[in-house]
Amino acid sequence: MADLTEIEALKASLRGATRAAAADFPPQYLTEESEVADEFVAQPKPATRGQPGGPGALDFSYDVGADEAAIVSIRHPSGALTFHLPVQSTSRGGRHPNQMRFVVTVRSTDVETGRRGAVTSAIKVVVIKVGQAGADKIVSLVLPKLVAAFEKNTWAKRGLKEGWLKVAADTLSAGSLAAGRPSSAERSLLLVHGTFSNAAAAYRPLASSTFFERTKGIYGDRIYAFDHFSLSRTPEENVRMLLEGLPPQTTTFDVITHSRGGLVLRNLVERAGAFGPLGERFTLGHAVLELLEDRLVARPL
Repeated sequence: MADLTEIEALKASLRGATRAAAADFPPQYLTEESEVADEFVAQPKPATRGQPGGPGALDFSYDVGADEAAIVSIRHPSGALTFHLPVQSTSRGGRHPNQMRFVVTVRSTDVETGRRGAVTSAIKVVVIKVGQAGADKIVSLVLPKLVAAFEKNTWAKRGLKEGWLKVAADTLSAGSLAAGRPSSAERSLLLVHGTFSNAAAAYRPLASSTFFERTKGIYGDRIYAFDHFSLSRTPEENVRMLLEGLPPQTTTFDVITHSRGGLVLRNLVERAGAFGPLGERFTLGHAVLELLEDRLVARPL
């Protein structure tokens, strides 16, 4: 296990790490309580019997001030960012720096095969330092802010917004769905995406299949999707926004969903009473929940 302060002093490496030329962490993802303290490129370690983390894991420590803490952000090969809390915090007392230990297993999805596995290539690691007293508590408060800022800015750059969308073959094929919410109480179809995704990306393969031809007799043009933040909002928050976007009537939906979208659906159905009169706006007909190696598999309803 390496210590980044030793790296800085001795110009050594961290499991094959090399110093990054300049920080490239998006500043808009930071809060007033946080700042980029360090950045390096690291090589995930191979599997070692008896050691934590396993293949694809980064295991290192970082020194911070007595009244500071740190969070780590990993830049994945896909370009995505994830945030990680320390697994251990050691106080050395007095004015001596505290030591934060991070053990992060880095996994990614192979674009060609759709399979997830441990990352073995070099990745970018950013250490975000958090000031003020009560570091452990502050880290737990700041991390959601960082994730929320990341998700908000990422969606804005891609022209995405939370809310109801009208799903048609042409717009889905183009990867750009138009806003639109149900108005009819007739049976409709709802698509709910999973984590790190949006409806256009998650369900785009349907546009190149016979899906719309086969479902036209059932739903007509009443096929919708609900785009929602899956990192910075809870499933309950997603459900409330979904229900608030529906007209004040009872509409029956068949639902296709996958991954975390299943949690959203369960909250819609199993906790409808918790949303008061809003819960009466949604009634479930049939549902298809599918997750296979992070790829959508559509089955006939």
